This record gives sequence, structure tokens and C-alpha cells, in this order.
Amino acid sequence: MKKLLVFLFTFLISIATVLFSCNYCVSYCMALNGSNNYQDIIEDFLDKDVKVFNINSSNKNTLRLMYNNQFYNLDLSSKNSITKMQQNVNKLNNNQKIYIINKILNMGFGLDVALNYVYNGLNKQVESICNKIEKTPIDAMPISVGNCNISFKDCENGISVDKFALYYDIYNALISQETVNIKTFTTYANKTLLDIKDNYKLAGKFYTSFDSSGQARRSNIKRACNAINGKIIKNGETFSFNTATGARTAENGYKEAKIIVGGTYIDGFGGGVCQVSTTLYNACLLAGLDIAEVHNHSLPSSYVNPCFDAMVNTGSSDLKVTNNTGYDCIITASAENGKCNVVIYGKQPAYKIVRRFEKYQELPAGADIIETDASKYNTTYLPGSYQISYPIDGFRAKGYLDYYDGDCLIKSKKIRDNTYNPKKGITLIVK
Repeated sequence: MKKLLVFLFTFLISIATVLFSCNYCVSYCMALNGSNNYQDIIEDFLDKDVKVFNINSSNKNTLRLMYNNQFYNLDLSSKNSITKMQQNVNKLNNNQKIYIINKILNMGFGLDVALNYVYNGLNKQVESICNKIEKTPIDAMPISVGNCNISFKDCENGISVDKFALYYDIYNALISQETVNIKTFTTYANKTLLDIKDNYKLAGKFYTSFDSSGQARRSNIKRACNAINGKIIKNGETFSFNTATGARTAENGYKEAKIIVGGTYIDGFGGGVCQVSTTLYNACLLAGLDIAEVHNHSLPSSYVNPCFDAMVNTGSSDLKVTNNTGYDCIITASAENGKCNVVIYGKQPAYKIVRRFEKYQELPAGADIIETDASKYNTTYLPGSYQISYPIDGFRAKGYLDYYDGDCLIKSKKIRDNTYNPKKGITLIVK
């Protein structure tokens, strides 16, 4: 019977110990997760100790920290104390505060929690100081150096504050009143120059000509090229042409030039930008990138074959390209000497890719539109018949990509089936 009682007593003590430990483990986790409930637990535990202390003691209100000969001050006044007990703790002398910190540590909480309870807001001050010191590592990366060429920028290692050591040193400095030397360690970049240099080969290139374009259209082409030049598409990411180039507005530096709206050429801001998106689209196709979104014009484009144009319009039609090659790639673009050039550097495709289109249905323009009001053309006409614009037949076409290994065709892939609408001519008859 005696052995049974001893066993039961020991068992109950064990259960109580486990529950007690679990309680503080839970409270500690709550503290780490930013919950204020741990304060109630701490204050229940400290209530008797604080009551017997003299709460009108004088204190040193700052603690000095140093890193690279730069000094930082920690405010220990706890002006933003939350609870009544924290306000009382704030009035204790230094030795009494150290005693309270040790009591909280004995409960199973970490130094960061203990110090922040006694000096409320200290953790935010520490974080602010760390943010001024710490530096995020930067991976090595390719950079555009003009004329669709690239160079490489080496990686930069970062700096992190050893926060565990910092809180420990702050605790010791509260006792010694000495300046805290902030300890740091190096954080290394994930990708060095050696890691990436062989991953950026010429993957695809394309150019279109704008020799006959006016100055406004040339300006828009150059602006759009500058906007996409040097953009990196990380593996798995999708690039948006509209996001990169911005809204085609005067505020963004775009000028008025001819654009296609509803099968008609009119003046609009950003005329010529579609030539840049088209050039980019074809370079991406040849580089083996995936096209997530593309749109054709309502009329054929003079600078590219059917089924290989890429019409864009702010807010409605975009060109989106997804990089699923397994490696990052970089876009380089230039508009010089009447040529819009785009070169993609990244992983070279396994096969040579060739573009091809086939027209499969003609769409006749039909009879001309007859106009009799000469005033809308801002020119004085003598009586007679005038061809204001010539008819343009439309058609339907399919676009393909052919994949070659040397001279051997491996496969063909249909990527587009587009309709280009006919455009009636206009005949003016003046009587």
C-alpha cells in the first residue's frame, strides 16, 4: 500500500511538472509570435516581487551601441509602457530590473522577450538599428551595355546582425554600463559570377525596320525599347510588355503617331510601340520562351509577316512572355539606324526554331466606298473622281514554328490562326 501511494504521488508530481512546462512553452511560443498574452503570465509570476521593491528609484535611461565607429542610443525609459506593472517596473532601479529580467528568464522566456517586457519597445529600437546596419546580399546578374550586348555585375555579399549575441550583450551592458559592440556576420549571395556566366548565351534575336517612320513614331519606338532593355525574366516568371513600357500617354513621354483602331489608321499616343512588342515577340519565339498572351492587328503589318505581329494597347491588349527554360534570361533592345533590335540572352533552345505562315483564305475588299463630301479631306478638289485610298484585301492565315536539328525537321507546331480584315478603298467624286 505504501509503495502504491509513493507511486501515485510521484505520478501526480510528474503530471503537474509536464503541465507546468507545457504552459510556459505555450506562453513562450505566444511571445515569439507577438502575442500580448505572455504579459499576463509574466505579471502573475512577478506580482509579489514588484510590490516589495521601491518603485521610485532613479535610472540610467540610455544605453550606447556601436558599429563601425557609428554610435546608436537605446532609450531605456519605456515611455510607452502598456500595463500598470510595466509602469512600476520602469521605476525600479537598475539592479531590481536585472532581477526582474532574470526571473522572466527562469520562466523559460528568451532574452528578447525579457528585455522587451522590462524596457517596453526595446525590440523595435533594436530592429530599427539592425535595419540601418544590415545589407541584403545581391546575386551576380547580367546587365545591358548597349547595342544589345551584355556584361556581368558580380555578386555583393550582405551583412546581418547577430541578434542573439546582441540581446546577450545588451543584457550584460545593463550590468556593466559599458558600450555594446554590435556583432555581425556575412551573408553570402546565392549566385556568383561563376555560377551564372555560362547561363546567358544568345538564345534568340530579331529585328524590324522603321526607316520610313516619322520623328514621332521613331521617338516612341526608342522609348519603348529603352523601357524593356535590361529586363530580366526569372525562371518561372511572366513578363508583361505593358507593365514594362507604361501607359502610352504624353505624361510618359509618348508622342502622337499613326495607330490602327477598328481597321483604320488614326493618330494616337504611342504609335510605333506595337513594332517594339512585335520585335520582342519574335525574339522570344526564337529563344524558346512561352507566350502567355498575344494579339494580332486588325490589318496586316508592313514590318513583319502575318501571324507574327503582336498588337498591344494600354489596359486591354498585352504581350506576356513566360520563362520556363529552367534559367533566367535577359531582354536587350535598341532602336538605332532605322532598326528595332531585340536580343534574348539565356538558355539556348535545344533546336533551331524557324517561323512560318500559311494563308488559307482570301477576304476581298469589295467595291470602294464612294464619298461626295470633299470638305472632310481638307483639300480643294476640282470636279472629277479621286482615289483617296486604295482597297486592301484581307485574309486568314496560320502561323507555325518549325524545330530543326541541323537540317532535319523534328516537329512543327501551330501557334496562331489569325484574321486580317479587308479594307475598302475610298473614291471621292466631286461635281
